Amino acid sequence: MMSFELSVQTSDDGARVATLRLGGNATVDQALKLRGRLEEALAAADRVDLLVAELEEADVSFLQLVVAARESARAAGKTWRLAGVSSRTFAKSLEAAGIVSAQLCDAEALP
Repeated sequence: MMSFELSVQTSDDGARVATLRLGGNATVDQALKLRGRLEEALAAADRVDLLVAELEEADVSFLQLVVAARESARAAGKTWRLAGVSSRTFAKSLEAAGIVSAQLCDAEALP
């Protein structure tokens, strides 16, 4: 099972920031739910922070959704930031898929 926690706040500079914290298993079984949450975050804010450090499992379908969401954010002129890419689970998923973390986040990646 996957957990989703979405919050939207206004930053000091007036930008709307959506923070989507993910936990549990980000697998193909959860892909439709995750896609909906990513779309909701992108629609609600100027910047999206995706927090993945609490994931226990992440498969290629999850990584594909993250790449697509990043591209959607860029096309809409929004900022996309990713945090937790150094977690063991996430790093193993990236390696298995042959993806480097730079493909998933903008230069403003969070630690």
